[in-house]
Amino acid sequence: MGTTRCDCKNLSFLGLRSYAQRHGISDIQELIRQTGCCTGCGTCRPHLEEFLRTGKLKVGDQSIQIPDWDVRDLSLSRLRMKRRQDRN
Repeated sequence: MGTTRCDCKNLSFLGLRSYAQRHGISDIQELIRQTGCCTGCGTCRPHLEEFLRTGKLKVGDQSIQIPDWDVRDLSLSRLRMKRRQDRN
């Protein structure tokens, strides 16, 4: 299985990329400084760097391209609203 999250800090790569885009972060060191990702065991760092650089997540034997709009539109408030709508 491919790495799609920082397990030590429980942060998804999608969420980290969204955070980086919203805050104008293009440097992995700055993302690490602001979020604490990659500071536990560190095994996710090369996978996260690759995802930030290429927009591709490695899942199993496949690399999946994640469009920028999928990540930019991801917000906690929108997810909460969708969950409420799904419940009703």
